[in-house]
Amino acid sequence: MRDATTPVRLMVWNLCRGGRGTAAGDTLDQMTDLVAEVAPDILCCTETYGATQRLVAGLGGAYRGYPLAAAGTDDNLSVVTRLPVTARLPYPEGRTVDSYNLGGVLVGLPDGGELAVFDTWLRYDVAIADALERTAAEIAAGRDRSRTDGELALLELPQLANIEEILTEHLPAAVPEETPVVLAGGLNTESHLDADGADGPDDEPAELRRYRREVKPRWQVTRRLEKAGFVDAYRSVWPDPRRWPGATFDPLNPAQRLPHRIDYVFAGGPGVSVTGARTYGTRLPMHGPGPFYSDHAALVVDLAVRSLSG
Repeated sequence: MRDATTPVRLMVWNLCRGGRGTAAGDTLDQMTDLVAEVAPDILCCTETYGATQRLVAGLGGAYRGYPLAAAGTDDNLSVVTRLPVTARLPYPEGRTVDSYNLGGVLVGLPDGGELAVFDTWLRYDVAIADALERTAAEIAAGRDRSRTDGELALLELPQLANIEEILTEHLPAAVPEETPVVLAGGLNTESHLDADGADGPDDEPAELRRYRREVKPRWQVTRRLEKAGFVDAYRSVWPDPRRWPGATFDPLNPAQRLPHRIDYVFAGGPGVSVTGARTYGTRLPMHGPGPFYSDHAALVVDLAVRSLSG
C-alpha cells in the first residue's frame, strides 16, 4: 500500500436565487466567469433555483452538475464538479432536515480514494446577521439592547436542531467512518471562533470596539461541529477573527456595521487537511465597476486528501 495525497479545491457559494436575486438582475453569466477564474474541483451551491445546468454549460465540458433536491421538492442545493461522482448519497428524510437542507455525493479522486461532499443549508426563523446589526446600531446610539447575549444565542436553535440531526443521523448513515468528509454551505449562523470579544485593529471604530466588548453570544452550531471532529477550514488558515474576519454576508450592503461569516467549509474524517482558504466578494476586473454578483461572497478552500491505494 502507498500513501497518496490529492489536492482538492472546493468552492461554496450562495447564488442568491439562482443568480437573479439582486437589484442587478441576472448575474449568473458573470458568476460563472468567477467560478471559471477560481477553477474549483468541486462547487457547492446554495439557492441554486434552477441555475445548475446553465452554470455547467457556461463552464464547459469538464464539469457536470448534480442537483440534490428530491423529486418534487424545491431546488436549493447542487454540486458542480469536474471529478467523477461515484454515488449520490441518500436523500435525508428526518424530523428537521430534508433535501432542501442537506444533500451529498461521493467523489472519486485520481489516486483511487473517495471524498464525501455534503452541501448544506440550515434553516432559520430570525436572521442572526440582522439581529446582530440591530444590536450594533443600539450600542452605537447609546440605547438599551433589545436582545441579551442569551436571547441572541437562542436565535440559532433551528440551526442547532438541524446540525444535531445531520451529525448524529444523516452523516453516519451515508458514509463509512473511514471516509474523509467535507460539509459545506450556508449555516445561517455565526461562529464561536469569531466571538472572542477582544479588541480589533487600532483603527477600528469606537462603536465596533464597544460592540466586541459587550456582545458575546455563545454560538453552539459551530461548537457542535468542532466537538464532532470537524475543522472550520477558513478559521484554521486565518485564526485571528479581528485581522481576518472572512465575512461572507452581505457585500451588497454598504450600511452593514459588522462582518458576518455565515458560509463555511468544515473538513472531517481521516486524511483530509486544509492548505488554504480565501473569500471572493468583489467583481472581476473584466466586468468593470459595480456591485458584487450576489449578497454572499464565495468561499474557496484548498484541501489535501490522503488515501491509501494499492
